Amino acid sequence: DAAGIAAARAVSQGATQADQTANAIAAANKFFTANYPAGYWRSTATLAPLVIQFERGKATIDLSATARVPVNLMGILGFDVLTVSAVAQSVRRSVDMAFVVDTTGSMSSVGSGVITDAKFFLSLFNALEDRVALIHFAYGAVVDVPVTDARGFNRTTMNTRINGYSFNGNTNFAEGLWNARDQLKNKITAANYSSLRVIVFFS
Repeated sequence: DAAGIAAARAVSQGATQADQTANAIAAANKFFTANYPAGYWRSTATLAPLVIQFERGKATIDLSATARVPVNLMGILGFDVLTVSAVAQSVRRSVDMAFVVDTTGSMSSVGSGVITDAKFFLSLFNALEDRVALIHFAYGAVVDVPVTDARGFNRTTMNTRINGYSFNGNTNFAEGLWNARDQLKNKITAANYSSLRVIVFFS
């Protein structure tokens, strides 16, 4: 399960599906090994190759693993080793997101951290499949990068805009929220909505 969750998170990383697949496989193997190290309970465990399918903004990851486990009491019945197995599936859906950053004066003492964390947060999303609008607010709100009807977003442009944030002014969060809702509701054709649609406030 841990390997499947790790793979679902990592599959959003990379510029191509090949990169995303490689990242998912690496994450799954890392977490599987961490949770089931070699020799655990004198067993030998194997994670089978992942099966990853991409379809209409969704990545489905199927995993299976086996372990040969030596037994003691069952030796009376003629069993020395048992083979146990497990299967798991994780799904990473595409997302429509309005990302709203508070750039008011109250954030000035932690402004550099906000910039760093906002860019890291964006790095967790799939620039080919997810739709993201970037908005910041203080006295008023500014849509730095609008969402598009096509899938994907320009992470480089968003990082550049975030790097330019200065922190001053009052807190007009209502305008930030209004613009976020407007981006998700009116800038994407309803027939193209992702099944996961969120507004995220950094404040």
